[in-house]
Amino acid sequence: LLQELPEEEDQTRSSEDNTSRDGSTHGGLAVGVADNALSYNQQVYRIGDFVYAEPKERGMEPILLNIQRLWTNQEGQQMLYGNQYYRPRETYHVTTRKFLEKEVFKTDQHVAIPLNQVLGRCCVLSVKDYFRSRPENFDEKDVYVCESRYSSKARAFKKIKNWPQSLNNGYKLVPRDENLEPKRVMSVFRERVEKHKEEIAELEEREKLVEKEKPNVPLQTEEAVTYYEQYNCNGYVIKTGDCVYVKTDTDGKAISQIDSIWTNTEGEAFFHGPWLVLPSAIPHTPSRTFYKQEVFLSTLEDTNPTNNIVGKCAVLEHGEYISCRPTEIPESDVYVCESQYDEARRSIKELPREGLKKYTHSAAVTQDEIYFFRRLINPQKVGANQTEQESKTNQYLQNFDQNSCSASSPANNIKLEDMMCEDSMDGGPRSVGSCHGNDNSNMSTPLTSKKKRDAKKLVTGYILYSGDVRKGIAADNPACSFGEVSRMVGNEWRNLPTSEKIAWEEKAARVNEETVAKMAEAELCPSPSPAPTANSQQHPDLVYECCWDNCDWQFEDMQDCIEHAVTEGCGHVHMYFAAVPPHELEFQCQWRGCTRMRKAIAPFPSLHRLARHVKEVHIMKSQGRVVHPDHRSKHFLASTRTKPVTKPLPAHALPGIAMHAASMAPGLLNYSRNTPSPASQNGGGSTGGGRNVEPLFVTVPPRPQRLLHSEAYIKYIEGLHSDSRSVSNWDRQLKATQETVEPPDMARLPAHWLGNG
Repeated sequence: LLQELPEEEDQTRSSEDNTSRDGSTHGGLAVGVADNALSYNQQVYRIGDFVYAEPKERGMEPILLNIQRLWTNQEGQQMLYGNQYYRPRETYHVTTRKFLEKEVFKTDQHVAIPLNQVLGRCCVLSVKDYFRSRPENFDEKDVYVCESRYSSKARAFKKIKNWPQSLNNGYKLVPRDENLEPKRVMSVFRERVEKHKEEIAELEEREKLVEKEKPNVPLQTEEAVTYYEQYNCNGYVIKTGDCVYVKTDTDGKAISQIDSIWTNTEGEAFFHGPWLVLPSAIPHTPSRTFYKQEVFLSTLEDTNPTNNIVGKCAVLEHGEYISCRPTEIPESDVYVCESQYDEARRSIKELPREGLKKYTHSAAVTQDEIYFFRRLINPQKVGANQTEQESKTNQYLQNFDQNSCSASSPANNIKLEDMMCEDSMDGGPRSVGSCHGNDNSNMSTPLTSKKKRDAKKLVTGYILYSGDVRKGIAADNPACSFGEVSRMVGNEWRNLPTSEKIAWEEKAARVNEETVAKMAEAELCPSPSPAPTANSQQHPDLVYECCWDNCDWQFEDMQDCIEHAVTEGCGHVHMYFAAVPPHELEFQCQWRGCTRMRKAIAPFPSLHRLARHVKEVHIMKSQGRVVHPDHRSKHFLASTRTKPVTKPLPAHALPGIAMHAASMAPGLLNYSRNTPSPASQNGGGSTGGGRNVEPLFVTVPPRPQRLLHSEAYIKYIEGLHSDSRSVSNWDRQLKATQETVEPPDMARLPAHWLGNG
């Protein structure tokens, strides 16, 4: 784009360039005689005059020149050298630029022409003189105004700050009868475009390419084949994108994804799509672990009749598998896929970035109903030999089918009081595949015991009223959310008359009395403790993780995890806030997955409350996580506590042990805390090795001591010299007196040996 340069310049190019009067060459011209004025065609031309010159091409306007030199060459021809002035149409400019009437521009172009090419005189005035004055003996059509100079190289305009006075010497200026009003007109290019707009449009219309008609090209498909998005077969409704069980020749079943469905002329229905294979069907290393319900997308595709479909299943990507479920598919038929199996290369690779193929359907297709979890689940990986067995027997999520909600379901055993007095949702989600199947696992703390929680199970009249009317309000307003239904229940309660509220409160009081009576009976007649089951035994690969901020420590013992996280002064929680400036302290829980952050709950008022929250909610309520030893963190710490001995040996069986144990220092029998603190996490953490058998008695390792030489030995070493004839300085010892011998250091004498004597 063209731009106007700033109005800054000290002087314009002098119209009186250093013209040599001694006949030197100028611009490659031949040497001649210079003159200040020359006469041609009864007209005298002087240096500084403006003249018209013949154009370079016929039909164009004359050239405007300012004479800067006149001379006669050796051949006797009169010549002139001048600076050229451009009209607006001779410049490069944007079409939006406007110009003064009769405006010209001083340029950086100079030409030398014979004087006989001059057509006549003209006048160019500065913008300051043009509107107020006019030159004598000049017609108005031969008077021009100049405001700027034009650079042909930069194609830019620049205002002239000081107009040279020498350019006005050849004219006599007289005031105008009436000052001219400055008027700016649009570019001549724009005028031409507007004038010939219709002609230009007609030319463009002629130059357009003729678009030939393109026929519809049908796809060469099989005759009389009808494709479907949704199809009914064998009591199932299938659509493109669904996964189904297909009957195989060996009376087994394989998993296939439906990519297309069609029927032929005989009415037979077929579907085509890729296979999905189980881990047991692919080669892998024995140590490789898989998700319990993991499948792999095969590169092989096949066509099967729809009559071979024996059931429906769901195959989800990992992001969908941990967050949602289709409500009409049993949990045992839900699989996760995050890898692809190349049948030709017999290798496993990750799915492409877009994941499994996505399908779009028309409005006539019935879409699946999806249930989204309140919290993301954490599926665990197991060995390949456990995937098929445990995927059918151990269902780690509640089945969404209504037929599976029997009386033996754990979800149906929750009483009304348990639901009303449920603890906060601060705890992390239950890990899928955890070895603990129930919530009543034995914990070494009274905070989660049954009796402690029973004391809080008190109901109010509003709770009973809400449980009675909520179902009816929810049925009448199916489109309302849980919060809106709760608001309606609250409004109904506020509108009740006082007598009905009192009746509900009395009913609640009776329920509370019955609850207290049952608790008293339970305390008087305690039930026998149940026999230990397989679930009560701790899994050998169970670990407890510290999820504070970016910590990756794992512990075999829960108590070690508690000491690492919330120990007063040196725990991870305390060390985290010790590095925060006091004015920026906000005791917000930094435990990964804590719902307090997602719900934007206010921080804790004190660090003690936060540490208690981490201990009771995140650690003690955690069921731990089963992690294979090959997948444990490098900061894994084995248990630092000695397991209790169930069958102690009698004292007479090992006669030397009793006295050895009695002679040990009392402090050596206590457990010492070896849990690493966050301050030492920069170094390498101790890794848990194999499970060695704990010894009955722990012997004290020998204490390392510095090797101290006696003073006599040190003097002996110092006295060894190559030029010494004897080992000791015997001549000095012979001449020793009481004055020459240094007094011994009393502190180094073994006087304390006789302290008790």
